[in-house]
Amino acid sequence: MRKVKIGIIGCGNISRYGNGPGYMECKGAEVTAVCDSIAGRAKECMSLWGARRFYTDYRELLRDDEVEAVDVCLPNHMHARVAVETAEAGKHVAVQKPMALDVKECDAMIRAARNARVKLMAEECEIFYPPYVKVKELVAEGRIGDPVMLQMALQMASMPPKEYEKRRIEAPQEAEMNLAWRGDRMRYGGFLFDVVWHKYALAYHLFGPVGKVDAWVDNFERETPATVMWKHETNEHGVMSVVHTPGMHANCEFLRYPLPATVEVIGSKGIVWATRSEGQTIRVAPTVMYDGEYPGKTIYFDNVEAEYFAGFRNMTSHFVECVLKDETPTLTGEDGKKILQFALAVYKSALEGRTVSPSSITEWSWKDIQNKPSTSPEKLGIEQ
Repeated sequence: MRKVKIGIIGCGNISRYGNGPGYMECKGAEVTAVCDSIAGRAKECMSLWGARRFYTDYRELLRDDEVEAVDVCLPNHMHARVAVETAEAGKHVAVQKPMALDVKECDAMIRAARNARVKLMAEECEIFYPPYVKVKELVAEGRIGDPVMLQMALQMASMPPKEYEKRRIEAPQEAEMNLAWRGDRMRYGGFLFDVVWHKYALAYHLFGPVGKVDAWVDNFERETPATVMWKHETNEHGVMSVVHTPGMHANCEFLRYPLPATVEVIGSKGIVWATRSEGQTIRVAPTVMYDGEYPGKTIYFDNVEAEYFAGFRNMTSHFVECVLKDETPTLTGEDGKKILQFALAVYKSALEGRTVSPSSITEWSWKDIQNKPSTSPEKLGIEQ
């Protein structure tokens, strides 16, 4: 069986815990080369993933003729530049979320991939997370009738103090680096942009492009509490709450981050729920459905895999399959651009106090809210 030779650029948390192990478990992939600006991290990941070479300059990896596809796992502000150069080097490219920081960057990435005739995949682990995959499957099968409303609730909870301190002690340099770039809007964006991107992408994946958005954000430093309302172009409504709950501890033993979320799709004859995400508070089956046909019954899908990193394994396998079979990724660069516009519409609506159409956002600069400080997840006790 032919294996896709993968190069991974960036050896931080997301590649260590998600993408790297995902490729290792994929029979059709081989991690051939890794790159990180810190040689020690690059060497360590080379050993972990069985790669043949490591680099400290990503351009050297792009000149590696053996590498045919690259996974970009870098801080947000570096995604576009490295993705464009990867495409220009003739290599397929998958880019960690969020795809870019503004629409112009998305356009440059899309154009570069199109000109080079390579694949550009906007990575999003949650659309491959089994409880959410089951939700989409049940909705598509018509099990709840015609979908009407999507409701999502995300809490920024706390991990047990001992576990949080243990992780900071194990990787102090990683924690310090995260604090540096995630505290800068010009490199990070913001919590509602970076972390909540998962939920924008899931909404897009379930029901397609969003036509209009209304959002309220009380505190732009914490970016919570926040309420987002939207309407898809296919008429489904959506609403999401994002709340910081520092006094609430959430189970993240198999999920890593204390960011529990519930996803609920209400249809004309039933409801389906996903009861967890990066953290867990509801101790029931990962996916639950209420069949509203008389007399009504609740169905618990206990056999759905719930480990959060299953989404990463499925996502990386999907990218490899797209390369091997010359197929189009589930989320293309064009899709990533629409998700980005959705995310930016949330900020624009909250800042301007009006309804915003995501497609109308073609110009954006994080300087517009640079005077509003951003609190990184680490400062809130949430290690990313």
